[in-house]
Amino acid sequence: MRRALLVMLLAAGAATLVVAQGDKLDYAMLGSIRDEGLNHSHVMEYASGLMDGIGGRLTGSPNMKRAKYSDI
Repeated sequence: MRRALLVMLLAAGAATLVVAQGDKLDYAMLGSIRDEGLNHSHVMEYASGLMDGIGGRLTGSPNMKRAKYSDI
């Protein structure tokens, strides 16, 4: 639910910027961006791998090096 709300807010923000510039909206592109965000996003997998699998990353720590060079 949060992800859908975030995608819709981002799309609305992008649409507002485009309208403010006087350009026509490309609804097909907005629809494809929305579809990508809602149906094909891997954000949660990546975030889980970084946050749950590797944990906190203080500067110069071993976990920072693991996060930088991990293959998620």
